[in-house]
Amino acid sequence: MVICDEPSWKYAVNDVNPLFDANQIYGVTLRRVKTTFLRGTKLLHSFPGQPSSVYIVAHELAHIMLNSEDEATVTQAAAKWMAERNDFDLLAK
Repeated sequence: MVICDEPSWKYAVNDVNPLFDANQIYGVTLRRVKTTFLRGTKLLHSFPGQPSSVYIVAHELAHIMLNSEDEATVTQAAAKWMAERNDFDLLAK
């Protein structure tokens, strides 16, 4: 896992896919090279209505554990894991 500052995050996201909006996503997992990039600012500063830092990490771990790019499957798995540990805060407060 690579935790990125804002300039590095924008560079990494643009390098992965120039069509991605770096302001709208918080993590990218590249399974083929076994690397996950996380937007460090969002791990440190969550805002109401946005994904919590715990959820961001769980979501990217789900990509790795399930070896999947299917966002619906990954989102469901991350939410299930959080529920199992009684952490229902998918969104920051």
